[in-house]
Amino acid sequence: MKLEIKGLFKTIKGNPILSDINFASEFKILGIVGPSGGGKSTLLRVIAGLLAPEEGEVLVNGERIPFGDSKELLKYRRSLGIVFQSWNLFPHLSALENIVLPLYRVHGYSMQQAEEEGRKLLERFNLLPHASRRPHELSGGQCQRVAIIRAVASRPFLLLLDEPTSALDPLMTSEVLDLIFELKNEGISFILASHHMSFLQKIADHAAFIDHGRWIESGSVQDVFVHPKKAPVVDYLSKVLKY
Repeated sequence: MKLEIKGLFKTIKGNPILSDINFASEFKILGIVGPSGGGKSTLLRVIAGLLAPEEGEVLVNGERIPFGDSKELLKYRRSLGIVFQSWNLFPHLSALENIVLPLYRVHGYSMQQAEEEGRKLLERFNLLPHASRRPHELSGGQCQRVAIIRAVASRPFLLLLDEPTSALDPLMTSEVLDLIFELKNEGISFILASHHMSFLQKIADHAAFIDHGRWIESGSVQDVFVHPKKAPVVDYLSKVLKY
């Protein structure tokens, strides 16, 4: 997986959120870290094609994200899997229906094919007994796992995860991380923003640190987490890894 970001600027309501982001690297799993409000979520939304920058460009595997072409941009979005902090399941649909609907409506599956694929995935990840339950009848961890399953059901080439365990207790967090590890072993590429440092150290091969909308440091996980060079990274990690 190759990601290139060139001169990226993004403002929201006149406030600068991303400032002159430049980055180029190949990775299997990229972990993005940094303080809350530093721009991680906004950057993921730009990479997802959900927010257009005022300046700069983003290339994924050598292809420029076509922010100015709505048809091509929609095609690009459909090639991704995206899971943000709130799992955004349809509250009136069951777990199975939440997986089936995008496959049927967006990705061209027949209803029978979509249901077969949905059931197969729920069974594989030990959620088939909950197939008929709606989100309010599921635990937070189960909802997040359903959201991740929905994101990978269409076989995306890249999965974007924004703080996938932020609102979960330790047991639910473990359930979600187990699922992510299993998907990693299947060869899916990820860009993952998280405060869960120990998890990122285990799963990612590349890491980047963002603060105040600026790309401060990046490199291998070993370089960034164990041998950081920039003062903001050293200070941040010394605090969050202290206990």
